[in-house]
Amino acid sequence: PIQARVIFVEACPIGIIQIYNFDDFCSRKTLKELPQNLGCLDMFIGDPCYLGLGLGAGSLQQFLATSDNTYECLVVNPEPQNTAALQTYSKAGFRKIFSAANPEELWMIWERHETPPKKAP
Repeated sequence: PIQARVIFVEACPIGIIQIYNFDDFCSRKTLKELPQNLGCLDMFIGDPCYLGLGLGAGSLQQFLATSDNTYECLVVNPEPQNTAALQTYSKAGFRKIFSAANPEELWMIWERHETPPKKAP
């Protein structure tokens, strides 16, 4: 199952956040030594007018705090050159890890037991 939420600013839908089971779409060859109860997360802000405003980190923090997901950890696979995405995920409590199969492949992980990140302004 995929759990998805639409990101709204006032009444305007601007993006989506979704989580799903890692093993349904990814290979364990890529990431080793991670919990069996592992989810993947995708987040997109589709309206360019809302990019660069800090809405991504706040939306992601709210999603992580209020979703009823049961995953021990969540991973994302941003493009290493996408500095805005890297900053957004870092602000929301994700940290960088690298693929065992390809050390140049960047993943980021959020672990449920970590101290919650500070709220975005």
